Amino acid sequence: MDIVDKICKTTAKIATVLSGLLLLSVFVVLFIEISGRFMGKSPSWTEELSRWGLIAMCFSGASAALYNKSHVGVNIIVTRLPFPVARICTAIAYLCGITLCIFFSYYCFLAAMRTVNLKGDIIPVSMIYVKMFLPLGFFMMFIQLLGGLIKLFDKRLAAIADATIGS
Repeated sequence: MDIVDKICKTTAKIATVLSGLLLLSVFVVLFIEISGRFMGKSPSWTEELSRWGLIAMCFSGASAALYNKSHVGVNIIVTRLPFPVARICTAIAYLCGITLCIFFSYYCFLAAMRTVNLKGDIIPVSMIYVKMFLPLGFFMMFIQLLGGLIKLFDKRLAAIADATIGS
């Protein structure tokens, strides 16, 4: 279990740092845009770059949210069930999430690979750099969900609320 915890924690730290850097970058870009509007001429690249940053931040930050149990979860029913039944229901929820993450990671990766030659409307940079944040985010969420599923069957688990998705 310790190695699973370390992998999940490391993935969450990477996601948190990446999202924090993206948030700081978006803040700086939007500050430049707003300052430019105030002075009468806003750089055209700021809108596109801030949009790209927000998308990347959301998908990379979702993994950290899963690790910290910050995702929205409805646990009222599961926590009232007997422990073995609640464990099975929670495992099904984790398996559904894992399946969706695999599906979206795969198809987002294929879609991103098709954008190698596609450039941004204003910024002439390959769109693959932006689009690769989607499969990366889903892969990091997959790691968190898989770790949660493994922890669900830990013998030391005392309450199902400690192992559910969200809080």
